Amino acid sequence: MLKERGEETSVVLMTVDSSFLLKGYSVQPIYFLMKPIDSGELEKAVKIDLKRRIRTKNVFIKCDRKQIPVPVESILYLEVIDHLTTVHTKSEDYITRTAFTELVDELPSSCFARRHNSFAVNLARVTHFSRSQGVTLDCSVTLPIGRKYYDALKQSFIEFMNTF
Repeated sequence: MLKERGEETSVVLMTVDSSFLLKGYSVQPIYFLMKPIDSGELEKAVKIDLKRRIRTKNVFIKCDRKQIPVPVESILYLEVIDHLTTVHTKSEDYITRTAFTELVDELPSSCFARRHNSFAVNLARVTHFSRSQGVTLDCSVTLPIGRKYYDALKQSFIEFMNTF
């Protein structure tokens, strides 16, 4: 019924009886899980859905008078130094004169959060964070958290995890 109404809802089917799997294809699930549920498999299903949701979105970065499309999912974090914004991705870094706040505003607010005057992070890349140690990303980069940003980052991360 959700798909018929045009809702963009992801479905994960969980069953104890594998005979239901064939019928389950009609609702186009993103993943099938057999009971008892393995937490690693559930985490895998969530990550697959997350990648699917942000996979096709791009942000255009102006570098050397060219507009370069950069997939949102590949962005690890943004950093501003001396009015130059660097977009750090899995494969390379893009340096642009585009204002930091302008670039942050172009990114999906549900997936990115400022956590310092000079940094914004992709919440999908966060492995852990604390007031004292900052934010650690899955690429082993650790960034500081500004005092005034900690509570907002925590709330953004909770909302992100509940959404994705």
